[in-house]
Amino acid sequence: MGLRRWMGYETDLLISPLPLEECISRLRDAVVEDGGATFGQECVVGTVGEDSLRLRKALQEGNHNSFQTYLRATLESQGMSTRLTCCFGPHPFVAVFTVFWLFLALAIAVAIVIINAGASDAGGIPSPVVLIPFMLAPMGIVVVALGRRFARGERQYLLDFLGDTIEARPALASQPGRTGSVVQR
Repeated sequence: MGLRRWMGYETDLLISPLPLEECISRLRDAVVEDGGATFGQECVVGTVGEDSLRLRKALQEGNHNSFQTYLRATLESQGMSTRLTCCFGPHPFVAVFTVFWLFLALAIAVAIVIINAGASDAGGIPSPVVLIPFMLAPMGIVVVALGRRFARGERQYLLDFLGDTIEARPALASQPGRTGSVVQR
């Protein structure tokens, strides 16, 4: 769970007082379709399906961040309201690639240590090139940290977008300290 949290993955449960069809209609009107022109304006880009959506904040022209926060959500009708189960975090491919990168760097480092162990037994001096694989893992960690740092505030931006567009608010059960019953005196 620590890696997921460090990569920025979080889940929220939201409730919109609007019916499912109204939520879908409003979201489709407000979201720029993936690949659509944003003309450098601040907006939300993504796709809205019949019962799910995938959104992200549009970045300024010429900017790119692979660690950008995506919102993936399922929408369920709940009487006259709509329940959204929202998952925030980088694109899943980025997470898989990051884990692959870190394990590959570790494997190469271990292999070089094993190979050079034989060379140092023979009286040879290890080459400074041996240090390169040991720099790959920290470099990968720094890239992830910087990418997530540049993505800060995007989760809240997307939550605010849902609040403004479909009046979605956190479900009471997902708010810490707010799960008890209310007693009027």
